[in-house]
Amino acid sequence: GAEQRAARFAIVLGNNRAEGVPTLQFADDDAVAQHRLLREAGVDSRLLVTLDAKTRELHREIAPVAPLTVAHLQQQLSVLRASVRAASTQGLRTEFIFFFSGHGIVTGGEGQLALEDGALTRADLYELLRDSGADQNLVIVDACSSYYMVAAGKGPHVEERVPYAASRFPRL
Repeated sequence: GAEQRAARFAIVLGNNRAEGVPTLQFADDDAVAQHRLLREAGVDSRLLVTLDAKTRELHREIAPVAPLTVAHLQQQLSVLRASVRAASTQGLRTEFIFFFSGHGIVTGGEGQLALEDGALTRADLYELLRDSGADQNLVIVDACSSYYMVAAGKGPHVEERVPYAASRFPRL
């Protein structure tokens, strides 16, 4: 049978800076490369990043939607959800891609991704995926401590490594 046509959407996040840790050099470059690849593949990709001077010079044609702040992320997720709903009403299969490159931190056993003015916690990510409205979600996290973005729960038991298929992992 014929495969159902799909509408693909992405939020691509990059951030070189986080308080109390060394500045990264290439998280913004990685986000630009991912955004470019997705756009070339026909994905409606939205890039949230502040480019450093070298990256701006190398990629003059790239214009991020906005810096990676909590407010800008919420705004772009709202736009994305509306686009997903519109594609769904047209009978299209919908796919959402979440990409992050930057600092990952752990607070109280819960993973967090450093934004320019705050953080996206594991709980926030699960809520974001649940509310995407897409038929399928794909998550790519390029950050230290990324394990803690998928590990179930908070606290000391998170240190215990178990296979992903284990029943204690929440279903998205």
